[in-house]
Amino acid sequence: MVRVQVGCAVIRSQHNLIYFLDYDPEFATHEEIIERLKSDRAGKAEIEAARQRCPDKTADWLAANMVAWWSQTITEGKNPWGRYFERKEIKRKYAYKPKSTT
Repeated sequence: MVRVQVGCAVIRSQHNLIYFLDYDPEFATHEEIIERLKSDRAGKAEIEAARQRCPDKTADWLAANMVAWWSQTITEGKNPWGRYFERKEIKRKYAYKPKSTT
């Protein structure tokens, strides 16, 4: 239950974070997305809200869980944002970049 609440709250934020990373032609790795989430104002707020619900978890753990959950919902075909990204596996985790609109 908490996992879904945590993940759902951050889908839009992560989409913006991944899009922000698009200045680089390479894919944004799982770790890069986590770091960007933790440094983004909206991302920090989502992590803090999750810490209120899950005080036994660290901010790092929650950020990693949010990104993993978001990625899993794309794999399962349950995330509407999935169609906007290319992805590839890097070190057993998915990396993302926005699909080209041209």
